Amino acid sequence: MSTLLSNIGVIGAISVYILFREKGYALAQLVMLPSHIILYMFCFPMAQYYYQASKNKVSRLALKDVIFTPKQVPVLGILLGFLLNVFKYPRLMIFGNIFNYIIHIRSWLYLLPIGYSLNYSQMREYWHNIWKLITIKFLVTPIVVYLIARRLISDPEFLKIMLILSCSPTAINAVVTAKLHKLNVNLAMAAFISTTIVYLVIIYPGLLLIVR
Repeated sequence: MSTLLSNIGVIGAISVYILFREKGYALAQLVMLPSHIILYMFCFPMAQYYYQASKNKVSRLALKDVIFTPKQVPVLGILLGFLLNVFKYPRLMIFGNIFNYIIHIRSWLYLLPIGYSLNYSQMREYWHNIWKLITIKFLVTPIVVYLIARRLISDPEFLKIMLILSCSPTAINAVVTAKLHKLNVNLAMAAFISTTIVYLVIIYPGLLLIVR
């Protein structure tokens, strides 16, 4: 789960926003759309399956139990915004003015429950398993994404955005998924914390030198 989910929506999007402002943030949200499908339609059912397997209660998941849940509410917001854009409904000026504040408020509020769940004593035993994940996140994934993207994308700015997003650390949603489905939260938290620190201290400063 920690390998599959990347923090594109918060850290990746903010990283892009710093360099490319609102246009970059909008493109990041567009790139992130498939991640919602992966999270809600694949990761949540998979987490539920493994939880049931650990309790010897494996059963088939009904489609309605995957699609029609309160966890799908954010997707409805994205769909509404997409429809407003398709029908060319003009955006109110007030939304443009408060956009900068909404980005930061949303990001910090999202981090509050994660900070409340930190347990360093329990996470300590998983630190030695994180180096393979760091190699996958910050070396293998960016190389693969860049090689594919350069064949499909001609816009240099969009290509840089893809490179930054491909280097995103483990997603907060990996921790959320583990907590919701009663899996190993400490392992997911160790992955989230360690990859985020490596990203902020080493990877992102390096990306700033490359893309500029």
